[in-house]
Amino acid sequence: MRQPRKIRNKKGVGTSRRWTVRQLKVYRKHFPRARYKTVVFPEIRLCGQWLQDIGFECGQTVLVQREPHRITITLKAGRATGDGDQIKME
Repeated sequence: MRQPRKIRNKKGVGTSRRWTVRQLKVYRKHFPRARYKTVVFPEIRLCGQWLQDIGFECGQTVLVQREPHRITITLKAGRATGDGDQIKME
């Protein structure tokens, strides 16, 4: 059987259009504080058709687990969890 071709672009690395690793940028998020001061925090934006493709829908609740250099986002209980319900970033 013929293997799907590998694609590499700025959006993701994977097999055909079913990639499993997504490269995202960490942005600077500015928050105004009192007396003309602002603080800056890191921000990661997750949006797009690919979230729907792996089972995330608008209005659902997710759980975010943090570890050093890793964030795991999982749909909250109420439906079976599996590989398609979880995003892992390192």
